[in-house]
This record gives sequence, structure tokens and C-alpha cells, in this order.
Amino acid sequence: MLARHLERQAEWRTVLAAGLADRVGLDPATHLYPQLSAAMALAALDAVLQRWDASGGAEDPNGLLDDAFAVIAPALDRPTSRSS
Repeated sequence: MLARHLERQAEWRTVLAAGLADRVGLDPATHLYPQLSAAMALAALDAVLQRWDASGGAEDPNGLLDDAFAVIAPALDRPTSRSS
């Protein structure tokens, strides 16, 4: 199951990076911002799911997701002018 999960996340990362790159006008093949942003978003989701599971479903997943994105938001604010 872990292998399948990682495979799906790689697929999601590619799709998220492409969508973000399009939205901000960057080439995901030559700029790190879309790929790193997608990876951070998926890492945040993983952390939220682990925390929610550890709480036995008692913690609010929406609140946890808000908290997680508040932590990574400064890194997502804007791409640097430098490519790759």
C-alpha cells in the first residue's frame, strides 16, 4: 500500500506542479517553484492525515490543514526570479 501511495503522490505532484506553473507563468521543467510548492503541499497533507489519524479522528482535519498551510505559506508566497 505504501508503494501505491507514493506512486499516486508522484502523479499528484506532477499534476499540481503543472497547474501551478501554468497559473504563475513558469515552466515546471526549468523552474523549481512549481515542483517544490506541489511537494510541500503534499507533505502538508500527509502531516495532517498522520496527525488526524493519531488523534483517532478527534482533531478537525480542516483546522489542521489550515495550520499546516500557515506554516508553509511563507515559502509559497512567490517564486524567485531565478530559474532552476
